Amino acid sequence: MTVWLERQEVTQARPRLMRLAYRLLGSRADAEDVVQDAWLAGLALSDPPDRPEAWLARVVTTRAIDLLRRQKRQRAAYTGCWLPEPWLDDGSDLPATDEAEVDLSMAVMRVLDRLSPLERAAFLLHDLFGLSFEEIGQTLGRSSVTCRKLASRARGQLQADRPRFPARPEDIARLTALIETCVRSGDTAALAAVLADDVELVSDGGAKVAAARRVLSGPAEVSGFLAGVLGQLAPGTAIVSRRANGGTALQFAEPGAPDSLVFLDLTPDGQLCGIYIQRNPDKLTALSPQG
Repeated sequence: MTVWLERQEVTQARPRLMRLAYRLLGSRADAEDVVQDAWLAGLALSDPPDRPEAWLARVVTTRAIDLLRRQKRQRAAYTGCWLPEPWLDDGSDLPATDEAEVDLSMAVMRVLDRLSPLERAAFLLHDLFGLSFEEIGQTLGRSSVTCRKLASRARGQLQADRPRFPARPEDIARLTALIETCVRSGDTAALAAVLADDVELVSDGGAKVAAARRVLSGPAEVSGFLAGVLGQLAPGTAIVSRRANGGTALQFAEPGAPDSLVFLDLTPDGQLCGIYIQRNPDKLTALSPQG
């Protein structure tokens, strides 16, 4: 009795389940494996579940948490800052219009990563998939009261720390032109002028390429780092806009060096408040070369 997996409403749920797994794991490759495991579990059922999407979401969550536990030691030993593997958009896998559903921004993913796996799971299953706390409790092996508290803590953290203003295409175009000008001239003063007072910069090199080993904070520290990085770029470096994590990112393609993908978060008045640089080549395998 596997026909239920072929129903339109079930197949259409797969992108949402992928986003659920990605939010839990921070890796698109791992998310694909977990969702596929859930489909295989569905094949083993003798009777279809009453609520197929909810059942699959619970299985995806259980598999994802199990994987996180197995990866705990590896994450603890990670060198430097950790950023999620970028979700490169192909134009077909982000059909939802609800803002909370599509927000895969690097800033939101960082907030989710600071939550415990159980907090993440309780929040996502309740707020995005509509599961009751009784169902969530059965999934997580906790009481419904505990799951309600877990989701509440996660919700409060996201509301406090989520990006204040999504970068619009025109903002990205303006900043891209500014960065290109700074690269050509070697003068980063104009870039320093658009940094917010509480700006932070996070760079993930995975001990494979050069990157800041800790989070950099404040205009002085961030502008000093950017001046050094931009000043060392090889002639001919291309800066290309890419669709990633539901928004626009900048791909730096430097001749003879691994590419980088840069995500920007802005304040309402257009200042940079967050700069997230993914340089770990293991997390950029899906990034096609540019230039």
